[in-house]
Amino acid sequence: MVTCGCAVAMITLPPIMDQCVLSFGIHGTFRLIGAAFSQCAVFGALMRPNSVEMNRKKENITSISEESFDNQLGKGKSVVNCLSALRSVEFVLFCICTFCWNVSYNISNLYFPKYFKINGVSKLDVSYLLSATGIGNLCGRFLVGLAASDRKIGSRLLHFGQFSLIGIFTLFLPFYKNFTSQFLYMAAFGLYTGGAWILQAVIVVELVSLSNLASGYGIMMLCGGLGQLVVPLLAELLDDSTNNNITDIDLSKAFTLSGSLYIISAMLFALTARKPSSKSNALTTTRHGDKKITSNANDLSYELEMELFIEKH
Repeated sequence: MVTCGCAVAMITLPPIMDQCVLSFGIHGTFRLIGAAFSQCAVFGALMRPNSVEMNRKKENITSISEESFDNQLGKGKSVVNCLSALRSVEFVLFCICTFCWNVSYNISNLYFPKYFKINGVSKLDVSYLLSATGIGNLCGRFLVGLAASDRKIGSRLLHFGQFSLIGIFTLFLPFYKNFTSQFLYMAAFGLYTGGAWILQAVIVVELVSLSNLASGYGIMMLCGGLGQLVVPLLAELLDDSTNNNITDIDLSKAFTLSGSLYIISAMLFALTARKPSSKSNALTTTRHGDKKITSNANDLSYELEMELFIEKH
């Protein structure tokens, strides 16, 4: 629910920014954006920690003061253990998947306005198309958040399905010539890309455990940032150096590349769903009266970790 605020901004801001550019110019619009960003510091200062967080900090301080010197020395190995846990094949594939996804996502956002203008869409209608992305994004974040809370629904399957569908839709974007089909595509684009942000933290917990969530999430976001750095270089390669305007052929190449990267990202992510080995999937068997109860130790530990993760968030 918290991240739905981003989707609301995506719905409302495109038409507002279009009017700001017409009224104040591009420089005045950027000043307004900077002033709006500065309000984040104001609202952040008003976010006081609640009683649960304050009590938890007091407990942590008390527990640290009561630990022995030997235990403090042993904690120095936690960084090494954390990095070793992040070297799993599944997590590396997920980081590569995040890199490809950020490249394709930012390529699409870069070329959307130019593509629609070439196809005869007015500037105001382009802002409405971008707002359609926010509508889908809002629905996607909310629905995927509900689905991810259900243990019977696999978060990896949702992630794979979203990337596969949006990749296929993006490959066929040059064939969407009328405003209705373009509006539906943008809504679907927001629907399937918005849910991906919700699943990232859950998938990181599944791959590297709750204790390594902070490090794993940071490395994953680093890979996403590297993907965003690659986009300007790709845009320069796709740009037509002989003309000031980007031709329709170049835009077709851009969206073909974007859709292909979505599908590649989905295929790489599918490899993270391999079955665990027999050693790591050890079964613990207990007896209760005349009934034999067989449980999976990894499933139990995962359920406990996810419960703690949900309680903290």
